[in-house]
Amino acid sequence: MSCISQSRCNRLPVEILARIFRFSILRPVAIYEPEERWTICRVCRYWRNIMLHTPLLWDDISLDVWSKDPISGEIYSGTNNLHIKDPLRASELLSTALLASAQRSLHVTFVCGPPTNVAWLPVFSVLMEHMRRIRSLKVDARTFHHLIDNVSIFSWRLASEASHLEVLELVDQYDPFQFEYPSEANVALTQSLVPHLTNLHTLILRALPAFCDQDLELVPPFPWHQITHLEIECFTRDDIVDVLSRCSRLRALVLREDYFADFEDIAPWDIIEPVHLETLRHLRIPVIHANSQLTSAHLLSTLLYLPALESIEVPRIWVYSDLEIVRDIVLRSGCDLKTIDVDMLHISDVSVERLLKLTPNLNKLVFRGQVSPHLFGLMKSNKMVPNLRELYVLFAEDQSGTVGLPLPPLGAIFDAARSLRCLRSLHVETCKEVLTGDLLGDDSYKLPLDFEIPGVIIRVDTPLYSELVAKFKLYFRDVKKNLLQVFTDTFLNTFHGAAHVPSSRIAEIVRENFVVVNDRLLAFERFLILNPDVPGVELFGYKGALNKLLEIEDGQLDRYRYKETAARILELIPPNPR
Repeated sequence: MSCISQSRCNRLPVEILARIFRFSILRPVAIYEPEERWTICRVCRYWRNIMLHTPLLWDDISLDVWSKDPISGEIYSGTNNLHIKDPLRASELLSTALLASAQRSLHVTFVCGPPTNVAWLPVFSVLMEHMRRIRSLKVDARTFHHLIDNVSIFSWRLASEASHLEVLELVDQYDPFQFEYPSEANVALTQSLVPHLTNLHTLILRALPAFCDQDLELVPPFPWHQITHLEIECFTRDDIVDVLSRCSRLRALVLREDYFADFEDIAPWDIIEPVHLETLRHLRIPVIHANSQLTSAHLLSTLLYLPALESIEVPRIWVYSDLEIVRDIVLRSGCDLKTIDVDMLHISDVSVERLLKLTPNLNKLVFRGQVSPHLFGLMKSNKMVPNLRELYVLFAEDQSGTVGLPLPPLGAIFDAARSLRCLRSLHVETCKEVLTGDLLGDDSYKLPLDFEIPGVIIRVDTPLYSELVAKFKLYFRDVKKNLLQVFTDTFLNTFHGAAHVPSSRIAEIVRENFVVVNDRLLAFERFLILNPDVPGVELFGYKGALNKLLEIEDGQLDRYRYKETAARILELIPPNPR
């Protein structure tokens, strides 16, 4: 330890070391010992002293507590089913964390099963002494009411100190096929909390119907007029319309998940009064619309008037769709969007183009996933986003649902960036092999030799392709399976007599499914470049489908240059041995 204490890093100012520690800690304070903060505290006395005297590192606390493991009967806590057999030790750790946090406001998460084991009560007793400092609270509503009912002092403190809460997240599971909501747990919880939430401004409900009493009152009596940030994971038509009509100060609406609406409930949406949210600035909305079915979010979008909307986020969806509902909101509301963040999986470039043409004052644009060079070509010609200041082309947060890792068209991106006179920041995520020439595509995908742009801060993150493949679990068998399904099953075997399908009809099918076609082509090409030893006999089945693609005559599709990719793949496929 003496060597560590005398090392060069410990000659850094305390403030610098504390900042380094802060960057190395990514999670809340977990009340179990194999956690970053506790590990750092054990390195040496000097580091421990810095950690325990930096309150900023201790104000986010997670109590992930279950009373007993159903199999072993052991008390456990934390993540990865880490067992803690001594609740008193957990109380000591919590006391240390609370002391180190000084008088900072606290952010607390409770994830707990029914607290039937009274040995855990000392843990909660320690926290009760600091209830006044809690500004953000996340609880599991299904079990938290046991704590309120069984520990009278906790119930009293919660009621008396709830006025200090600013952020509240209530978690519950919602099964749309069960109609037993709200549960007694949620009724007890809301009755204890709601009357005292005088400073609440952010409310997160993981399942709105789980808190809605259809007999007594449609929605729980939260102080909706105070709420400025509302997040909801799932909702029904009546619930969400009623809630939004009460949120007169709402600035951010986040819809986490979406579900297909009951077919019988679609028609009545037409007669519901529009929802005017005059103060809303940010909207996150899924855009699922497939198989002639509409979803709750899609139906809700037809009622929204958002004249002050500035930022919109389109999350990942799992069926093919477009951005038409977003475009309709912009047209209907007459809003002036400044920020767009869209996950491009299953979203066509054409629909993005149609939306961007309505946003001439856009300042920030974020693409996640596969983007074709076409969009950047439009930016280069100054037909879109002339006032753009920030451009992000990133990997999707979760790539496990796709085949192939989308690589950005670096050449096209930098050509566009040079033409955007207002651009000040460019952030691109790509693979290191692209920069070294190990993954080749057409010129639009190659990084230009001179990629400096005066006045623009450029950040290019370049992990190894092999690392990304491992991270996103991409395997050749998945590529092969999906390629055959897309090229053969979807495009050819759908028809009787595949060989006689007219090219015009194939072009129509390709146009409707172009995003997946383009993604599979690029994934297949990258795989063949990295794996040149794949036997030709395993690849022979692709040649017919690829040749069919080359036969398509369609000017709208040709601009995407997918034929060039298909031709390059055919050259990479070795001949089939006789």
